[in-house]
Amino acid sequence: MSKHCENCGCAIRSGYCTNCQEEAYIAFVQAPEMDFSREFMDKAWEQVTGQKNAEQGERR
Repeated sequence: MSKHCENCGCAIRSGYCTNCQEEAYIAFVQAPEMDFSREFMDKAWEQVTGQKNAEQGERR
């Protein structure tokens, strides 16, 4: 696995791009114990599921 995002070139930390998946990285890695707004969590989940959908599309 690359240490840099293929989309933007930023660092990959704990499986998340710190730029493209910033909200997901914060919500699920940096501060999972915090309560975030619904909008923030919607964005975080969108980043996670969007990434998984993109990976599945590459495998086909």
